[in-house]
Amino acid sequence: MDIPTALQQIVDGQDLSQNDTAKVFHQIMSGEATPGQIGAILAALRVKGETAEELAGAAMTMRALASKVTVNAEHLVDTCGTGGSGSKLFNISTAAAFVTAAFWIKAWMPSAASRPSRMAQTTSEAPRTMSPAAKTPGRVV
Repeated sequence: MDIPTALQQIVDGQDLSQNDTAKVFHQIMSGEATPGQIGAILAALRVKGETAEELAGAAMTMRALASKVTVNAEHLVDTCGTGGSGSKLFNISTAAAFVTAAFWIKAWMPSAASRPSRMAQTTSEAPRTMSPAAKTPGRVV
C-alpha cells in the first residue's frame, strides 16, 4: 500500500491492516516518504486512534530495519535513555552506566554523538573508563 492510499483510508476512518501498516512504515523508514507524508500519516493515525494491528505492523517494520548489534559478552546491559529533556539534570542512563561499571558488568552505551543534557556532556565518557571491557565505539563498557 502506498502512503497516499493509506492516508485516504485513515482519514476515512478505516483501520489499516498489520501488513499495510508495515508497508507504509517501510516507506517511511527507508526514506521514500516526504516529511509532509510522514507528518500526515502520524497525525491521521493519532486522530483516528491507532489499533493494535497498526502498532504491530509499525513495530514489525522497525524491528526488521533495526541495526543488529553483535557483541562478545555473555551478559550485557543497555543503558540507552531517551534524553533530550533539555532540563540540564543528571542523565539516568549515565547513572545506570556508573552502577553497572561499579559491579564490572558490561554495558552498551550508544555513541556520544548527541549529548542530550549538560550533565551528560560531562559524564558520558566517564563510565567507559571504569570497566575493563571499554574498547569499541558505540561501545561496550
